[in-house]
Amino acid sequence: MTFFKSSRRNKKNNDKEVPKNEETVLKENTIIETNENTIKKSNETKQYLENYFSDLNKSSQERMKRRKEFEENLKSQNLSKKEFNRIRNEFFKKENVQIRLKNKKLRAADFEILKIIGKGAFGIVSLAREKSTGDVYAMKILNKQKMIKQEQVDHARTERDLMVTIDNPWIVTLYYSFQDENYLYLIMDYIAGGDMMTYLIKREILSEEETKFYIAETLIAVSNVHKMGFIHRDLKPDNLLLDKDGHIVLTDFGLSKAYKNIRKEMEKQKEIQMPKKRKHKNSMVNKQLRNKSWKERRKLAYSTVGTADYIAIEIFWRKGYSETCDWWSLGVIMFEMIFGFPPFTSESRRETFQMILNWEDYLAFPEDINASDEAKDLILKLICAPKDRLGENGVEEIKNHPFFNDIDWDLVEKRKMEPLYIPEVSGITDTRHFEDFEDEFSSDSEDSLISEEDQKQIEEKDQFVGYTYKRVNRQRPKVFIQEWLKNFEEKNTVKKKK
Repeated sequence: MTFFKSSRRNKKNNDKEVPKNEETVLKENTIIETNENTIKKSNETKQYLENYFSDLNKSSQERMKRRKEFEENLKSQNLSKKEFNRIRNEFFKKENVQIRLKNKKLRAADFEILKIIGKGAFGIVSLAREKSTGDVYAMKILNKQKMIKQEQVDHARTERDLMVTIDNPWIVTLYYSFQDENYLYLIMDYIAGGDMMTYLIKREILSEEETKFYIAETLIAVSNVHKMGFIHRDLKPDNLLLDKDGHIVLTDFGLSKAYKNIRKEMEKQKEIQMPKKRKHKNSMVNKQLRNKSWKERRKLAYSTVGTADYIAIEIFWRKGYSETCDWWSLGVIMFEMIFGFPPFTSESRRETFQMILNWEDYLAFPEDINASDEAKDLILKLICAPKDRLGENGVEEIKNHPFFNDIDWDLVEKRKMEPLYIPEVSGITDTRHFEDFEDEFSSDSEDSLISEEDQKQIEEKDQFVGYTYKRVNRQRPKVFIQEWLKNFEEKNTVKKKK
């Protein structure tokens, strides 16, 4: 019994908390710090591997699809076995060359900046030529330091991921993405026809026929983004490009978000102090002033940070939203095309917020511009509460609206509907449809140089692991076969003549 009591007493003593000396505390803090650092590094590695294998899997699937298409087209040509093997080997040889090129590391020095064609809060967009090939691209350069300080890292990643995921003519094509110590680089298709903002500045208002064409094409373009699980969230005339044939191409996905991340973002966002909603007696107060103000502000829109005029009301609510927030923006763009200014524009950003929160009081049609009842009705059914908005039950709701009664949606989706305006483009380096931003940016300027302290912060918080991407220039099997056979016949003809 004595031994038993002693054991219990010893156990009780052992349970007493041993006081920690400074060395013990230091060791424990070091372990905690090490664990946090390990978690950070493991998350970065996870992100890198996910991007790497996703890109690898996509490239592999695309390559297998091309090879299958190639084999089927080649068998239909009734070639001899020798000719069949020759053209087959040449096709695969070129495929392998493209794969090797994809593994080459790109640098900013591989491109020559020809002209600045756009400027934003985090960097510039320039017309650039790849030195090794002579190919011309639009080159977007984003400042890492600014993006980290403004907590825009996730947006930079989403923009890159969206353009990698979506591959269709409605979305600007991404060819490369890479980075260096200071900047992120996106190498994209150069769309020479300019943007809708520039076109509206020149025209001020559009006819309903023109508006119908551009709204129909934008509807299809945005629905393609939705199909891939993303919301654009920054739909405005600046981000609607016109290609050389006059068709719409969507760009600038810096504020885009994947559906699955919307709720998480809503939970993380800090509440901001918004103006209290109040009633207004006259919805058309200062209409002429707002109209005049907007015409002046549009000319400076390229340098503004975050245009509020097109943002849907539910985004301000911060209670979550769906892809239909893009249809509100589409309605605002439609209003601007027909009447010459957005319905909620004002002298200040805060006043614009107020007007959007009170949209029922401010949304009114100018009496000096005639618009059809169908056009007005569609606008009212897009700029409204989310539960009442067309598109809540699918994009077909919008397509079936009477405003689009004479639209052949098959032609629109195939980009075969004839545009009423075709931009004049003299060559691949023609920049006449873009603003002149020369001498406004230099990679060697003091604003672009990063201090050692800032560089250390970037390295410590580097969240751009796995940002690099290269698109293999896909060969079109049918075209490749036709060109090969044509060259083969020409060579034989030359030999017979000799």
